[in-house]
Amino acid sequence: MPGVILSAGMVKAGSAWYFNMTNDLAISAGWDDPRQIRTAYGLKFLLTEANVNMGKLTFFRFLLVMYPHIIFGRQYVIKTHYAPTPIVKSWISKRKVLTTYVYRDPRDVIVSTMDHSKRVRERGIPSAFTPYNTLEKTLPLIKENISRWRQWRDTPEALLVRYEDLLQDTRGELDRLCEHLGFDVPESAREEIVSRYTARKTEQSNLHFHKGVAGRYIKNLTEDQISLIEDQIGDSLQEMGYLLTSELLQKPG
Repeated sequence: MPGVILSAGMVKAGSAWYFNMTNDLAISAGWDDPRQIRTAYGLKFLLTEANVNMGKLTFFRFLLVMYPHIIFGRQYVIKTHYAPTPIVKSWISKRKVLTTYVYRDPRDVIVSTMDHSKRVRERGIPSAFTPYNTLEKTLPLIKENISRWRQWRDTPEALLVRYEDLLQDTRGELDRLCEHLGFDVPESAREEIVSRYTARKTEQSNLHFHKGVAGRYIKNLTEDQISLIEDQIGDSLQEMGYLLTSELLQKPG
């Protein structure tokens, strides 16, 4: 029986939003609240408070996060931004861990990352995003996230979710998630979850959701910046199913 859902995602791609939707769906299906697991089993040092993010999926970190399930049979959702490691892949292949991965157009990720850096710098708030205040500093982070995307894409058991599809059809993506997890959740509970996590309602929450607009890079980056990005990761964009800007602007509508 699966014991943990690993809700993975690219940075600034709605991963907190998707984690919370997944968590509410799991709780509706009778699973445990991971925030209570975090407290009850002494995992505060390992899992973040807001969205139960475990960070890197190293061997010992993963086993520590899994022990409430291994020893006590608890079932819960955990969030991460990192790529699957051999031990994680082993548990996934045995269906002891179910997994999803949400990703976004890397050009929009760049804009959101630099916006986040600007906000925390202005407020004087320590943050992992503080260093990424220029395109040159942000591109290596994006390339690393594309590498992680490839590793999740190559994990056949993982459900891959495009952020743009999540924005456009939240209910459809929730149904797809429910089917992937094998949950029998009533229609009324699904509707309640969807209404709780519409883009508008998440703007002022702890879901790290601010602008939430697809394709905003076109208005926020200069032509030279877009050209630099597409020179460096253009092949990756197409590999991920995104049009280059020249193709996008020629598209009708």
